[in-house]
Amino acid sequence: MARYGTLKRNLRRNIKPWSEDDVAKSHESLARASKVVAVFLALSLSGAFIPLVANIVFRVPDLYSFDLGRTRAIASAGVSVDDDKTADAISSFMRHKTDSLQVKADAKDRQVLLFTSHDGVVMKVLRSFLDNILVIGITSLAVFLALSFILARWNRPRELRRAFAGGFALYGALVCFTAWVIIFSEPAKKIALDVIGVRFTATDMTPRLFGKGFFLTSWAATTVVTLVIMLVLLSVVSRMTKHERMFWDKG
Repeated sequence: MARYGTLKRNLRRNIKPWSEDDVAKSHESLARASKVVAVFLALSLSGAFIPLVANIVFRVPDLYSFDLGRTRAIASAGVSVDDDKTADAISSFMRHKTDSLQVKADAKDRQVLLFTSHDGVVMKVLRSFLDNILVIGITSLAVFLALSFILARWNRPRELRRAFAGGFALYGALVCFTAWVIIFSEPAKKIALDVIGVRFTATDMTPRLFGKGFFLTSWAATTVVTLVIMLVLLSVVSRMTKHERMFWDKG
């Protein structure tokens, strides 16, 4: 018994109790960390879905087929070839099914190649750009999911709501800025294409087939799909975070 009493005294002397100050400091640290996580969550959310959806939009034939049917640009170029055939050829190239972008078209009494060799070179640059932003989109999505789990695990519904609201606002700003560049700012669009490395020549067919209307159509398709995704996520998070202690009960 004496040894037990001595042990208790030593424990009291050497082990400091968990005071209210320590608890407050722990909560403060968690709050600061949660705010930092929320900022990165907002950034990752705003950058996750646009690259992923853009990759789908620019790789499937539907966009190209729709725009060619709308503008009748192939007929205006003085050649004859099926719109769907051309759209399938571009889609196959953009999906890495082939490294040769070419379609045979009829011109009067002979067959000609629709695209120039330089068309293929520039489109390879655009394809590589899509590959790169796909990696960005997948990485952003993984970060978004991980950070969402962290805030949920820490039981921080307020920060999670704010992160989603901030991400939605950044997404909206990016979408609006892109539309402004396409519609109103030719210098900004030229700078963007130069940064990507897209430099068509006067003899290339691609810019003659797909003009400003094509970019507006692709912008609209990407915006509609991503907006639906963002609204669904925002609605789900708003419902899940109505109560302050929504995920794990920490006792």
